Amino acid sequence: MLLTSRVFLSPQNPGQFIARIGNLTLESGERWLVRGPSGSGKSTFLRALAGLWRHGSGAVSFNMRQAMFLPQRSYVPSGTLRQALSYPATPDRYETLSCQRVLEAVNLAGYSHRLDEIADWGDVLSPGEQQRLAVARALLFRPAILFLDEATSALDEGNERRLYEALLSALPGTTFISVAHRDALCRFHDHEIVLGDGNAVFSVLEK
Repeated sequence: MLLTSRVFLSPQNPGQFIARIGNLTLESGERWLVRGPSGSGKSTFLRALAGLWRHGSGAVSFNMRQAMFLPQRSYVPSGTLRQALSYPATPDRYETLSCQRVLEAVNLAGYSHRLDEIADWGDVLSPGEQQRLAVARALLFRPAILFLDEATSALDEGNERRLYEALLSALPGTTFISVAHRDALCRFHDHEIVLGDGNAVFSVLEK
């Protein structure tokens, strides 16, 4: 469970704020979509929830060790593909079969036989493939809370849908907080936070 209490998100301009949030509790398994116009502070809001944004006041309480943050472009280390997939854990944490299964789940099955190949995978993989790799990491790590900051923005709608379906199927108890622009992602979330004019509006999404 993620508890947010009296959070004020401040931009770089002193004396101004992006959004004022009251007490908010996110229960296990809930799926929240964060939306709003460009510049409304969606990514900043997500970083504040994830404990990555220190400007402002208030408190956020959750177990960071059980959380995972997927930015628009995740770090891809050089070395073996197994290392890149397992990051930030060591590659011996996950069995080969588990690695192959998550690669297949995110439409990267063509790389399954290359797990122990050494390369600069940040150059080998396209931006869309890197985003799929990041989601495969989440499937391996199985976080209690998953933050997705436009983590599927480089994908076509088909692959984006496949990734969210894989996440929701494999991680039913995980709390998801996604920043996204596409209306198609509403179907994968049950709550919405809309930022704008310095306030946040919460609502339940109808299926």
